[in-house]
Amino acid sequence: MEIIFKKVCNKNVKTALQVQHSIFPDEHGDKEIFQAIGKEKLDTLFLSRDLWLAYFESFEPVGILGIYSYKEYPETAWLDWFGILPNHRHKGYGSKLLEFAIIQATQLGFESLRLWTDDKGNAGAVAFYQKVGFDLEIYSNLNDEHFQEGNTVILSVGLNGKRVKKWKNKNIYLKQFYHDVLGKKQ
Repeated sequence: MEIIFKKVCNKNVKTALQVQHSIFPDEHGDKEIFQAIGKEKLDTLFLSRDLWLAYFESFEPVGILGIYSYKEYPETAWLDWFGILPNHRHKGYGSKLLEFAIIQATQLGFESLRLWTDDKGNAGAVAFYQKVGFDLEIYSNLNDEHFQEGNTVILSVGLNGKRVKKWKNKNIYLKQFYHDVLGKKQ
């Protein structure tokens, strides 16, 4: 199974938007995608944002993934828009995408790779990340938003042989995410 990764750019941005909307139909990630290709200025919170499309045998998109970092936490990479198109799930593509994300984050010099999600609505994803070595902690920062149906959790893995440090509820700015991406009021 050969997976080709192509950085999202002006040439494939339409495909990236279609893939993102197919995988995350309730989320409006256009702003983040346009930030990744430089068409929109990075939000003041972020230091960097990169997105890649994953293709099977270089022509059929199977998924999308991104890595971003906060200015406040420059040593940490965050996994973004990580998803496989529904008709390509359970074929091993998720493992390939995650392997690629870890390599990219390591090459960029980050000490850890993290992501946040909902442990109830995304129980299968949480189990997948834990199976491949990510540590889980519940995010309970009272000054930030949280999922309604389950716990907001942070999953983390150390890079470059470094042991991952606990996140300890530092702000991850979910209020802004809910407003910008989900269109909900703060």
